[in-house]
Amino acid sequence: MTDKNKPVVVIDTNLFINALIRKSRGKSSQLITDWQEDRFHVAMSDELIEEVRGVLKREKMAKNYGITPEIAEVFVTELRLSTRFVTPLKLTDLPIHSRDKKDDIFLACALGGDCDYLISHDEDLLSLAGSPELEKLKIVTVAQFLFVR
Repeated sequence: MTDKNKPVVVIDTNLFINALIRKSRGKSSQLITDWQEDRFHVAMSDELIEEVRGVLKREKMAKNYGITPEIAEVFVTELRLSTRFVTPLKLTDLPIHSRDKKDDIFLACALGGDCDYLISHDEDLLSLAGSPELEKLKIVTVAQFLFVR
């Protein structure tokens, strides 16, 4: 498979966090492992990086899961170095919006980056799956993506 044939995806923040917390257990961890094995490309924007950073630096992440600010920064740095940075669409230019406006940054990144998939388990995003405004972008769960890939 050539590099051009690998899908380009946006991964919802909660899936990165879930994989980091659960280590090697669960579908989110399998998704991250497959990405690290170069089975697909991950697209990111500055807004998505800041979203991940903000969640990882919450007090409960250190208290409940041992994710210290140092661990958070190492993870964010690795994301910056190993993902494709794209220019997201302006939120005002999105052809479709999530019920939760905070999720529009994922749509903006995926549509601006001409991505194949947006992977999430957020119902506000999943409810948009199949909308004609998304054109080629498919919004899927982790399980659906792992199955189709």
